[in-house]
Amino acid sequence: MIARRSSMQRSRTSVRGTGKAGAAFTIRDQRGICLGITSKISWTQVEVGSAITWKYPSVVLRSDDSIGGFYSVALTTHCQQGNTETK
Repeated sequence: MIARRSSMQRSRTSVRGTGKAGAAFTIRDQRGICLGITSKISWTQVEVGSAITWKYPSVVLRSDDSIGGFYSVALTTHCQQGNTETK
């Protein structure tokens, strides 16, 4: 995803797995770059029921007053695992 001068880019994802261990894997590797002054990239993701959830988003801030944000909710129970981090 690329955000140019004074623009805002948004990505929203909603994932629903089966809830049984080993049945659903969710891997999200999102990349973005803010190239223009006051540009912004925003990732939003909601997940329910995946056996394993890995999220690794990143935003490269190449100009003044640029903003990158990641907002995530992952609901896990029993044998489910969640591994989320930002770069």
